[in-house]
Amino acid sequence: MQDEFKDTKRYKRLTLLHSNDMHGDFLAEKVDELSLHAVMTIEGKDHRIAETIVENTKNKDQQILTMDSMQSVTSKDVESGASYMSIMENNLSVLKEALK
Repeated sequence: MQDEFKDTKRYKRLTLLHSNDMHGDFLAEKVDELSLHAVMTIEGKDHRIAETIVENTKNKDQQILTMDSMQSVTSKDVESGASYMSIMENNLSVLKEALK
């Protein structure tokens, strides 16, 4: 899989941002500045910060993509076939989408 990432020119810059900026102004400015088409978050029900960031960008059209940190994997998930590899492969797909 590493070979597909050799040509880094075809990928936009991915910037991971974290802030307590609840209004999303600073992060929205960074999203606009870097022309990002996606805002990433981790699993969970509450994506209000990501939604606020998108609402404060110029175009307001960025996708909100979710990475799985594996913090909420249950034994039932494992019994249903969830594994470290399957979760990381899904995260890789999310990253590929973010880098389009």
